[in-house]
Amino acid sequence: MAAAAASSAGSARTSKQTIVNGLAFARNSSYKITQKERHHKESGSAFDASRPAKSLRVREHEARKLGPSDAAAFSQHTKTAKPEPKKCLRAGTGMGGTVGKPRAEPLHAAAPPVAGPSVKATTKRYNPPNTFFRKLFERGDLPIRVKHTGSGIRVDWTKPADKVDLHHFLPVFVSGLREVEEPYMSLAQFGTQDLLAVGGDRLLPVVPQLVQPLREALATRDPGIVRRVMLVMQRLVTCGDLVGEALVPFYRQLLPVLSIFKSKHDDLGDAIDYGQRFRRSMGDLVQETLETLELHGGPDAFINLRYCVPSYESVVYTV
Repeated sequence: MAAAAASSAGSARTSKQTIVNGLAFARNSSYKITQKERHHKESGSAFDASRPAKSLRVREHEARKLGPSDAAAFSQHTKTAKPEPKKCLRAGTGMGGTVGKPRAEPLHAAAPPVAGPSVKATTKRYNPPNTFFRKLFERGDLPIRVKHTGSGIRVDWTKPADKVDLHHFLPVFVSGLREVEEPYMSLAQFGTQDLLAVGGDRLLPVVPQLVQPLREALATRDPGIVRRVMLVMQRLVTCGDLVGEALVPFYRQLLPVLSIFKSKHDDLGDAIDYGQRFRRSMGDLVQETLETLELHGGPDAFINLRYCVPSYESVVYTV
């Protein structure tokens, strides 16, 4: 009897199962199966069944629909419409001698304006989750592991950070600065800081390779991403000798986005911002970044800064 009761209880347990994608999950009221929250529909992960977004790039938008092209603009012959008698002026409808009387019908009606996409300069751009940092991390090609601490996610290096090849791995970590999902966002941020701290003079030949990932991160125009990039730029120019001067030729690729956020200040009125230590004010952080670039950029830094950010005032030269 006991064996029969046990078998019946076992069959009752196996009958209460849910089949999802060929896998059996037991129904138990003590826990609930929930799906992982995804910020992106197409994450590009190896564990995601959706199609990765490889064909889209940062700051890519939908093409604006244009009307038919005017053939007269590409030739010397102008196409004119056949005049219609009903659109000509009639007696008593002209303006001569009848001041103040409106015209019955305009000769040439103005074309209605074409409504284009309303996009502000500070609007967030499309940021596909297809960074090279994410790809290498999921493949296990990076010398790091996730370290869970009481203050959040940190980087656990599998080899000393000063032994890592900066020429190969630093551009990869910088490309992950535009990540907005965990653990990629924290790993890229703290990994970049660790490599810059131990880089020293080895950072100088790597500067040209950092321009493209920095530019892609700034092109998203996401305040959180732009803030992380500015902190990395400040740390970069102060880590080694001549690194700030090596970054001067690339100001025209990096600073136009900072010029957009330079005047973005919080209007607090008579209130006090008690979170200034977090450096979240975009306008103040942009001003601090520009001053740091000028102080470590050599004699040609100011003229290049002024070219990209016309409203910038020097902290070295006085007029």
